[in-house]
Amino acid sequence: MRNSLFVAVIIACLAQGIYAQNYGCVNRVEVLSAMPETMQANIAIAKLHQAYQEKSKAMILALQTEYAEAQKTLFCGSKENLEKFSTKFLVKQEETSLFLEEIKLDLEDRKSDLFKPIHEKLNAAISEVAEENGMDVIFDQGAELVLYAEQGADITSKVKIKLGL
Repeated sequence: MRNSLFVAVIIACLAQGIYAQNYGCVNRVEVLSAMPETMQANIAIAKLHQAYQEKSKAMILALQTEYAEAQKTLFCGSKENLEKFSTKFLVKQEETSLFLEEIKLDLEDRKSDLFKPIHEKLNAAISEVAEENGMDVIFDQGAELVLYAEQGADITSKVKIKLGL
């Protein structure tokens, strides 16, 4: 009985401590989409993606053209020529596949590099607003983690002002 009372007191104290915390919420997606840095980063990524797409299309077209030309002459050639072409074609096909994978990884790296300082700037602004308003916990509405929040708890507009938006 004594242990049950002790556990009940501990739970009540913890619950009161959690309830007493001042919380807020921010819509990071909304703030990020309003930041000029985000728009600039998206444009840079789109340009890079376009350049890579053009280069990959050219590689694929060259591979298709070479294959089509080889098909015309290989039917008349020897088995040895066919094997040489097959090996050469498979190597080029593998090179193209590796290049496409490198493009994907490079785009992810570039996106991460471009957006890291943007996220750091946003996080700093959120932290400053939270401290200025005496908030202990901030939830992200954009991630749909908050099902309900009082209007006063939403600091999105304050974060935008802090960022000069």
